[in-house]
Amino acid sequence: MSTTDMMPDRFVITCFWPPNPKVLDIEEQFRLMHEAGINEVFGAGNGCDKSEIQDIFLRLCEKWGMTLIVSDGTFGETVHRLTEDEIAANAAKYKDNPTVTGFHLRDEPEYAKAYFHAYKAIRRAAPYLDGHINFLHMTAIGDVMGYHRKMGDWMSLTNAVSPYPTYLMFDYYPFRHGSAFDYDRYFMQLQTVREIGLRNGNPTALYLQTNGTPNTVPGQMRMPTADELRYEVYSSLAYGFKKLSYFLWTYDSCTEEKPTAIVTKAGNPTAYYIYASELNHEAAALGEILVKCDAVDVYMTKIRYKSTELLPRDYILSLTDNSNADMIVSRFVHRESGRNYLMLVNNDMCAPQTAAFMLADDISGLEIVSKHDGTCTEYVCENSIYTVTLSAGDGILFALPEDYICPIDLKKANKPIKGVNIAPDAKVTATSSFCSDGWYVYNLTDRIVHYNEHCGDTNGWQSENDPAPILTFDCREPLTFEKIRLYPAAVPRDDYTKYMPVDGMVSVSDDGIHWTQAAAFSDYRNAVIPRWKAFDLALDGARGRYLRLEITRANLDENGKPVVQLGEVEIYAEPHTDKTELNALLEQYRANGYDTDTACYRTAVEAQMRSDVRQPYVDLLAHSLRGMLRVINNETGIDFSDRPE
Repeated sequence: MSTTDMMPDRFVITCFWPPNPKVLDIEEQFRLMHEAGINEVFGAGNGCDKSEIQDIFLRLCEKWGMTLIVSDGTFGETVHRLTEDEIAANAAKYKDNPTVTGFHLRDEPEYAKAYFHAYKAIRRAAPYLDGHINFLHMTAIGDVMGYHRKMGDWMSLTNAVSPYPTYLMFDYYPFRHGSAFDYDRYFMQLQTVREIGLRNGNPTALYLQTNGTPNTVPGQMRMPTADELRYEVYSSLAYGFKKLSYFLWTYDSCTEEKPTAIVTKAGNPTAYYIYASELNHEAAALGEILVKCDAVDVYMTKIRYKSTELLPRDYILSLTDNSNADMIVSRFVHRESGRNYLMLVNNDMCAPQTAAFMLADDISGLEIVSKHDGTCTEYVCENSIYTVTLSAGDGILFALPEDYICPIDLKKANKPIKGVNIAPDAKVTATSSFCSDGWYVYNLTDRIVHYNEHCGDTNGWQSENDPAPILTFDCREPLTFEKIRLYPAAVPRDDYTKYMPVDGMVSVSDDGIHWTQAAAFSDYRNAVIPRWKAFDLALDGARGRYLRLEITRANLDENGKPVVQLGEVEIYAEPHTDKTELNALLEQYRANGYDTDTACYRTAVEAQMRSDVRQPYVDLLAHSLRGMLRVINNETGIDFSDRPE
């Protein structure tokens, strides 16, 4: 089962560090957090990592309808010293408590892999509870590709353990004394984590900066303004983040006169409490929708910052010629309903901006999503031009018609895959990974095949302490598999097949749970294969969405430990499409005598006749037909005749 199918259905707003009951009136502090819209407490930090304090947190979280990430002293940064059985026994104490959502494993690890055994133990003892890891910002890890490899490996490993995806979380505090806001670096962080989350099917999370020093030493962190904090929240929403955490909530140097957190050392709310409360309730209202959406497009209207793209001229939203607004434009797709949403965010944190925009001709209308209760109401245009004014750092969410299909999605879904390596688009999980020195799961499908020993960070993938490693590829749609191609790693150069799999099998599955063997190989080391050539394994038309490579025997290294290395994996397949729903909708459409001279109907009939169409394309057309039938039956009078093919 895909982790994407098990994504959380609650938008989370949390805080770090929590108030310490030995210092503050904890009953009052929890009331303040609840009224501010905090729905999860992160129990670590500020001297709270003790079981007796966690028990207080559990009681008050239950009272106020909040949840808790436990940090009772048995987890945290020393947890890697415990055995899996010891960790599982500690986690089992909480497995039946509905207030608990997970456990704190480590903040800002250089290598998260050291905590993988703890994560496995937690999921074994308490399958629904998470093991919380927060990553450092990108500069500390390296660069964009370093983020993809190190963060991506943690997602690949944890997704192999549980169908309930862990949050991909990081911290980056952009507001500094004496420095201008670095948009390039900021967007690079958001964009890279967004890509990793979408690639691996994991919800994304981040820390919001509500900390700073009262002095003005250049380079040190400063408290953001109210508008800057608003921008942090809305730009995070625009990039699809599902969990926001304030750092800091309280701090022992914080006063009302010189705030360095949201709550003072005496437990009194600062002005930032009011700012955060307003934003939290807005985020929660919009989050009812956004938590179930993927941010599939993110563009800039005016300035092309690093890791961003300018709004295409032929996009479904375009600014008018006299509109010079600098904004983020994001498009979301709801994972369940398929509905499209658009968000605009003002990139100016100092002044309001007005944007005048038009929508593509095939979009029949627009609804605004309320920041108060998440309801949708009509947003009126004038002469086909919509106008919106956003205060500094503010954002707005719009809903497109329920039946609308974005041409970008149709084009992507109709892209031929016959003869094309589809592995780079698959979500890959692994039961183990070396996670260092150029050996990462990400490298398995990065389209880089080396023919010498100088590989840098792109050697490939290597197992670790795993006698029977398993690689699973979620291809995201049903397919008829032709073959899987395994490339040897370029090292060691004197024996390039030394750590290739010896024995193994390939299986396929429709649901990721029930598997059917499609092929097997044995004694691969004795196969006669020219140097640097790949090993092709025919799959003879096996069908499924998932493909699993199980290695049942590996060669041993000089220490007698089994090791598997692969330089690259390629997968070739053809579409395997179920048109039952599409056929039924077309029959219903014709039986009721509806207008067949529409682009959508003609495109659906063409797809019905073709044998090479892919399932996502058929599903999109079925979605549009359902919407058309619903609209016609409700007699809304909307004209679909101009919908593009």
